[in-house]
Amino acid sequence: MDTKTLLDRYDGRPLNIEELSTFEKWALDYFDNPEFIVDPTLEVTLELDITKANANYRAKHASIDGASFTAYLTYNLFKTVGAHYSFKCRCFDGKWYIFDNAPLMLPVATGDKERFSDVLIEDVHAMDWFL
Repeated sequence: MDTKTLLDRYDGRPLNIEELSTFEKWALDYFDNPEFIVDPTLEVTLELDITKANANYRAKHASIDGASFTAYLTYNLFKTVGAHYSFKCRCFDGKWYIFDNAPLMLPVATGDKERFSDVLIEDVHAMDWFL
């Protein structure tokens, strides 16, 4: 997909570097510099204590028909990612962009010999449930 298509599809625009703090301007060079980045594809695995989130889900949402803890976590992940511009920044061809409606890829356990399958969720901010 070319840059124009990505910008149109995911509500992207050029990042105004001048609006960043001195540290943020300095740090940008480390995110797309081949000297520091061996693999430009970033995959992150986090270990989080979700005890309080699970208690909140059980107390306030578990009784709703069709509710699941996975959906509750996914919903809150989208809210968090959408609230912090640094999660929405991407660099293409040496230029930085910010995407207001970037997709999120989630690994889902399948039980098959392919242990995980990826699910790509797009247009999250346009969905009624997100509002």
